[in-house]
Amino acid sequence: MKRNIVLSLILTMSLSFASLSVYALSSKIVSNAPLQSITLNKINFEVVSHKDTPEILMDRINKNKHEKGFLYMVDDSTGYVYIAVMSGAKPTGGYSIEVTGIEDNEGRTNVFVKEVSPSKDMIVTQAITYPYTVVRAKGITSNITVKNLKEQNFNNLTMEKIKQPIGVNDITGILNKIETIEKNIYITVLDAKGNSHYYYSSNLKSVKDLKVGDKVLVKYVLGTPSKYNIAVAMPFNEIYSNTLDSNIQSKHWKDLKSFTSVKEDKEWTIKFNKIIEDLVITRDTVYVLDSLGNKVDVILSVSFDKKYVKVTPIINYNYSETYYLFISRNIDGEEKNKSNIEGYRMVFAIRDAITVE
Repeated sequence: MKRNIVLSLILTMSLSFASLSVYALSSKIVSNAPLQSITLNKINFEVVSHKDTPEILMDRINKNKHEKGFLYMVDDSTGYVYIAVMSGAKPTGGYSIEVTGIEDNEGRTNVFVKEVSPSKDMIVTQAITYPYTVVRAKGITSNITVKNLKEQNFNNLTMEKIKQPIGVNDITGILNKIETIEKNIYITVLDAKGNSHYYYSSNLKSVKDLKVGDKVLVKYVLGTPSKYNIAVAMPFNEIYSNTLDSNIQSKHWKDLKSFTSVKEDKEWTIKFNKIIEDLVITRDTVYVLDSLGNKVDVILSVSFDKKYVKVTPIINYNYSETYYLFISRNIDGEEKNKSNIEGYRMVFAIRDAITVE
């Protein structure tokens, strides 16, 4: 049975995609047009008591109470965004923390906190304490920054990096050289920036269907390196023609709203309506391609409540370049999903470089 999928990237639209629903959330994208002014909107918020804090958030606070940072979660039933701010472990009682204000800064949510220490003459509990506070507000984005009066940022403890298969990585590029030395075959691959990467395999037939100049995708492992000329080669276990670039134009992907003037460090947030533990979140099911079809190195992370996945570039996107975010139907498992589309494709263009005269 099919359900609706909603992908929301500022605007919201209804889509159909087998039995999976997904939302992509984004802060407002700032235009590269000349800045006239920055709009700051004060956000109303309320302090939440212990008993009114969602249980899943309270559990996470207890797990992270030793650390200084913040957590957030969205209550879909009410529209509230809950934010928990923690000071970390303190040697005695008498410490506290409070939120003094929340503002929306062009789609970025800034939370300001005040940390209080006990005075020298205060009688305090002689035990380790873990000060924290929880507030909630509506109409704010998940692009949250928390800082104290000293302008020190708190760590975001909400997201956890998704674990990929240990030691397995991949790279896309141009097959630049093939060479057989003794019992190994060595290949050189040029990435999108023209950098050379070297790999080897004892399977001499692994490249029999490939030739120099082909676009390839190499899956390699962090195994025993081998000296190759003046460089070092890593072992690879798979290499095949890179057909990912065909996804850019393929009609089998459903296009979502496109974006322009995107910041070069843009972090996309995807929300699913089913528990992420049941989904297959890997570099093969959620990925970003550049305009040539090369995979971009990104970090996939998941929120503690298992509702959100964030896609963060390891290195900033290139100015003025177009990229494509793909969410494959196989995220729901290859055997489960019988949809006639391959998945969803979102085009986004990075803003031009800013020149300061």
